[in-house]
Parts: sequence; C-alpha cells; structure tokens
Amino acid sequence: MRKIPQNFCNFAVENGFNMLGTLVKSTAGRDCGRFFVIIGKIDDKYILLADGDLRPIEKPKRKKLRHVQSMGVKAEELCEKLLSSKAILNAEIRKTISSLTAEAANEASARK
Repeated sequence: MRKIPQNFCNFAVENGFNMLGTLVKSTAGRDCGRFFVIIGKIDDKYILLADGDLRPIEKPKRKKLRHVQSMGVKAEELCEKLLSSKAILNAEIRKTISSLTAEAANEASARK
C-alpha cells in the first residue's frame, strides 16, 4: 500500500525539500522521455510528478527519485503556489513545462 502524507507541501517544507517545481525528465518506465514537474515528496526515495496532460495535478505520478533526471530549471511561480497550497490548474502546468523545456534547450545549446 502506498504511503502518502496528508499534505505534500507541508511535508516538503518541514523536510527541507527544495526540488518543488523543478522540471525533470523520466529516465525509466513507460513514460521514459516525458517531462514532468515535481509537485511533492513522499519520502527519501519517492516523489510526485505531474505534467497536466496524462498525469494531472489531481492524480500525480509516484516515481523513484533515481528514475528521473533534473533539467536544471525551476518554476518559481509554481513552487510558490505549491508551498502556499493555492489551486493549480493543469493548463498552468502544461504551459510551465513547455516554457521550461524551451529554456532548458536554450541553456543546453548555449553551453555547446
């Protein structure tokens, strides 16, 4: 049975989880290659992901931390909403992911 805390945001704040709102890419499983935003933490091994499309905010994906790759960009606005427990729309998540992937691509091309 899954161990899911009552309030993900408070759990993350209490445990110093600073990855909320970070763009990640799945590296294992059926969703390999898809981009997600971290919206919560269950424990030291598992995180909660949403993409606003196949994985809406209401039904996040539980995934091991080692099965995702951080893209190095963070959605500060989304992080603030998560920490203050404000409502987040799936459209906001989709828009955030598309803008962050473009930003990550620009950073990657600038490094080369």
